[in-house]
Amino acid sequence: MAVDRLKTIARRLRASDGQAIVELAVVLPVILILILAVVDIGKAYGYQNDETHLANEAARFAAVGSCGVGCASITGQVRSDAPPELENGTGSIAAPVSIDICYPHGSAHVGEPVRVTVTVTYKWLPYLVGKLGLPNTVQISASATSRIENDSGPLNGPSGRIGEADPSC
Repeated sequence: MAVDRLKTIARRLRASDGQAIVELAVVLPVILILILAVVDIGKAYGYQNDETHLANEAARFAAVGSCGVGCASITGQVRSDAPPELENGTGSIAAPVSIDICYPHGSAHVGEPVRVTVTVTYKWLPYLVGKLGLPNTVQISASATSRIENDSGPLNGPSGRIGEADPSC
């Protein structure tokens, strides 16, 4: 009887019923961080795609010298077309989108290029990385170049340049 009781106690001590819970407690945080990182990279890639679209739109507006009826500025129109996080600088975006228009050759005549660069500062995993003291921001930018088709559009000045554009890059 005492021998059976000792065998039962020894069998219970050798059992590994709690091992799976301990392994899960060790591995689960790592898996969750990896999943959150993949989601965050997907968001950053989506914002980069949005920026590419905005840069193409602004380059087209600058090439024709107009952004439609009632449009006062290319950057204002493109900024209003941006998704809310890019337009307002909320969530994972540190500041509103920056739109720069420039002329690589310094002139704004028909056939010359116009370049638009759209930039935002993205915060990587702000709920985690910032708390660890690691750098958590990166500049995401996209640019588009187009040939000027009309240097006398409603937004063009006397020199053919868009008023809000930098004369050279």
